[in-house]
Amino acid sequence: MSSNNTNDVGAPDPSGGWSATSRSPVQREEPHYLELAGDHAASAFANDEAIASYRYGLDVLGQDGLSTDRPGGDANANAAVELRAKLGEVLLRTGRHAEAREALQAALPLVGAQDRSRAARLQALLGRIEIADHRYDGSMAAFDAADELIGEHPEAQDQTTVDLWLEVQLDGRTYVHYWRNEPDKAAAVLESARLVVEARGTPARRQTFYMNFALQQSREKRYRIDEEILTNMREAVAAAHEGGHEHGIAFTLFGLGFCLLWHGDLVEAQERLQVSLAIAERIGDVVLRARCLCYLSVTALRRNDIEAVRSLAPQAIAAGEAATYTEYVAAGKATQAWVAWRDERFDDVVTLANEALELWGTTVVSYSWYWLCLWPLIAVRLASGQLAEAVDAGRQLLVTPQQRLPEELESMVQAAIAAWGSGESQLARETLGDAVELARRLRYA
Repeated sequence: MSSNNTNDVGAPDPSGGWSATSRSPVQREEPHYLELAGDHAASAFANDEAIASYRYGLDVLGQDGLSTDRPGGDANANAAVELRAKLGEVLLRTGRHAEAREALQAALPLVGAQDRSRAARLQALLGRIEIADHRYDGSMAAFDAADELIGEHPEAQDQTTVDLWLEVQLDGRTYVHYWRNEPDKAAAVLESARLVVEARGTPARRQTFYMNFALQQSREKRYRIDEEILTNMREAVAAAHEGGHEHGIAFTLFGLGFCLLWHGDLVEAQERLQVSLAIAERIGDVVLRARCLCYLSVTALRRNDIEAVRSLAPQAIAAGEAATYTEYVAAGKATQAWVAWRDERFDDVVTLANEALELWGTTVVSYSWYWLCLWPLIAVRLASGQLAEAVDAGRQLLVTPQQRLPEELESMVQAAIAAWGSGESQLARETLGDAVELARRLRYA
């Protein structure tokens, strides 16, 4: 979509801008056409043009869209609500979370007291924005407000209400519990939604149900991925393809690649993540792009492809910074620590590993892959004779919610820690050294 399309529907000219007091009858229709232009741009993922069109529409409405006391005020307020909701969706996709929140918070007071459905829809979107910004208390408050507006027995209401209720549970509450590392609570929400999904769920809602079910199981099992988890994630991918929405397809392909990575199916994991990354870049989803680059780097690490990690890690760091997702910045630095270890730049290993651990410590997300930098750090500490520090790093490998290592590797780390605790320093050193070698053979180091 070119900028000429926006001008055709009344974009402001350089000399005068919009005049809220001198619009002709034709100009009063311009917000509608600007909304259509924004919709067209958004559907083509021309995100900047969509944002410009929606904002132009709000400029045209001006004060008429801020009050129901003016002539035509209800209609104008409704138009302003829709423009802000659509603006919020595009801003969310492009990672501009504060602006998206501002758009929704400006829209909510304009909703009439009787229009509970529209208010609930806005609260659901606001909750998703808050999740994307890691503001989980705010997201839960928005979902509580949405549920109250929807009312009791949503499963007995019309399809639009059913779909909105499922959005709140599946795209909302379950994700909060996932990020907070609360698999039991996530399981309870999924169970409450299961029958409704089976009876009346659209492909999009079945997609999020199966994906969340797989993620909840992954959290519960601390990322020891089994065939049941992979089956559920593949069901999510199938539902996404049935729905035909690119974002849903990209998101579920990422989820499948993510689970395949931890299952050890590294070739397919890389393929799925690369397809997801290509879609994320095309549609402008900055958070999904950061996730894909992060775990493509980890996949390359597990494939022992040093040059691929060397190339991907800086991209993952830059993408994490652009999306303001500190956990992916930290993961990028952790994989750089692994490269430094392989390059025998041992001072850099310590610096990068400590930077990664410090960054992870500042996030509200329960991140589970400290081993990315802990194995290099253990190896360097052992080589420099810092056994106490190496053992301490070993302890960090085992703490919930860290990914559970394979049984043999986990047992070896536990034995090294026990030997240190019993005063058997030499045994602790040898056992931890053996653990590093086993971790390399198992593609964890």
